[in-house]
Amino acid sequence: MKWGNCMLELTNYFSKRDRLQKILSSIRVVLSDFNLKNKEEAIKADFYRLNDEHFNLVVVGEFSRGKSTFVNALLGRRMLPVSKSPTTAVISKIIYGETSEYIVHYKSGESKTISESEFNDIKAQSEGDVLSLDGLKDKLKSLVKHQEKLDDIDFVEIRYPLSLCKNNVEVVDTPGTNDLNVGRVDITYNYLKKADAAILVLMATQALTKSEMEFLREQIIGNQVNDIFVVINGKDQCKTEDEQERVIKYVSDNLAKVVSHELKVFLVSSKQALTWRRKEGGEKLPMSAAKFLPKSIEQTGFPTFEEAIGKFLDDERGNVKLEKYVRKAQSYLNDIDSQINAQYDAADHSTDELKEQLAQMQPKVRRAQSASRFIMESMKTRLLAKEAEITNASRQAFMDMRQATTDAFNECDLGDSPEKIKHKIDVATTPIQKAFMEDTIRQQNNWMQAEWNKALAEVKAIWSDIDLKSTVNVKLPAHFDFSSDITTGVELSSAKGITGGDIAAGAVACALGFGWLALGVAAIGIIANSQENTKRRADMQQQLRTNFDSKYETFNRNVVSRYNDYVSRNCKKLQSAIDARLNDMEQSLNSIIQLKEESEGDAAKIMAKLKEKKAVVERLRRELDEVMA
Repeated sequence: MKWGNCMLELTNYFSKRDRLQKILSSIRVVLSDFNLKNKEEAIKADFYRLNDEHFNLVVVGEFSRGKSTFVNALLGRRMLPVSKSPTTAVISKIIYGETSEYIVHYKSGESKTISESEFNDIKAQSEGDVLSLDGLKDKLKSLVKHQEKLDDIDFVEIRYPLSLCKNNVEVVDTPGTNDLNVGRVDITYNYLKKADAAILVLMATQALTKSEMEFLREQIIGNQVNDIFVVINGKDQCKTEDEQERVIKYVSDNLAKVVSHELKVFLVSSKQALTWRRKEGGEKLPMSAAKFLPKSIEQTGFPTFEEAIGKFLDDERGNVKLEKYVRKAQSYLNDIDSQINAQYDAADHSTDELKEQLAQMQPKVRRAQSASRFIMESMKTRLLAKEAEITNASRQAFMDMRQATTDAFNECDLGDSPEKIKHKIDVATTPIQKAFMEDTIRQQNNWMQAEWNKALAEVKAIWSDIDLKSTVNVKLPAHFDFSSDITTGVELSSAKGITGGDIAAGAVACALGFGWLALGVAAIGIIANSQENTKRRADMQQQLRTNFDSKYETFNRNVVSRYNDYVSRNCKKLQSAIDARLNDMEQSLNSIIQLKEESEGDAAKIMAKLKEKKAVVERLRRELDEVMA
């Protein structure tokens, strides 16, 4: 993998991945001999999922730390706009694409392709301009409109033919951690939890401020994000090597106070690295940029950082990603072993005996299938009956947020900017939103798990009717037996999306569509007509209450609708798992009969074929062990 002028290849990871994919393909061929179509489809899906696995690099840091310049230097070109002022930002995901493309993904699920200039407008909206009163009114209106657009956006996807991203690396640029928008900061924290590596960007001239230490302690260490690379920007601003060493030592010593393990710390010059790579890429540099051109890329500190993070991805994180597919491959081989053992046991039985047993089994399977569907429908009905409890909980949470918003507004000064008023409302409502979201998710997942345990017990009770062991002395494959957990390999969907685009902290104004959006325009009137302050405040309070009340039905409807989708999705998934088990059982017995017919009932021929398959399985097991050795 080429990062700018520095060659880094994830050779170890991709070599192991390719070998593992070949093993999965070989296992699929063996599975086809047993007519296990569901298993074949499952392993095919695993093959493509493994191919699509990517590494997430999440870049975090406060405003004015050179974060965007760092990302641009990492990518080798100016992909993100850079501003000296704090910016109103959105999450940007940078991935590989054959052509340049900017795609806005909205919380509604819709997406839209935009131009680079439109992206720059979204990504960097400067704040803090000094304006006249008339100018302020226009600016407030513009900010309200701009913020409304931002609050509808989930993230922006940037596709570009970048060498870094071509090898399944995705770079996520996040808003500043000192952003006043609580919702955007909370989204940053959520991305951190999913990161393969977090890159914390500091500035050499003001490294590890109090707020940065708090962010590190509470949000990174507190959320058990352990794979952290600390990048200190501004190496070019350190005049001597001694000064560079002092900066690194200061940061390392202070990190040791809050982090139990040693963190990787790197001093770099993003500005110089970007300039070097722009020139190496054939770009003609203007004089304003050429003055930052270093003597070599090594002088910028970037190669050392890139080599370290490349090795980490290639080895540690790469192995973590591969191990789950190795476990799945081992499970498939265990299934094949069970099939082979069943065919060994069936070798002494006549074809007619097995056909008779298959004929007796088929109506039992149909009855079991019908009974299981009734059980799943009953489970679904019981879960959907929880709607009243959901409605009561959402109503209470909504009323609590309504009161918190009113109280927060009453504490605002009438001259406060819309952004400041919005921030106070976000801070006041965040604990309520988080509590509602977490309690609702936990409760709904508990409902689902309890109902599934009950349904599984009922399904097991009807399974004995299909037990062939009492009539034919054939040791059935383990997956015929519902005493083993049928949900093995079946992942229940979590209720994490039940609140409508994940009502995260600070989402009152964006996910629910009220708060400062209405507040902002009214605030213009307050600032411009301060003599009517008392009346304006009363009008605003009433407007807030009315706005809340008008949004409740939509809010509750979204919560209930998403819960219903969650229930239906999981019930369908579980029913499919049951049907697949029943189908596999029939197909397995058919494959036993087919083997006997092909071998003309010759037990010796059957044993020889089974030994060949057994040898293939053992060879594939050895190859699996070698992949992770």
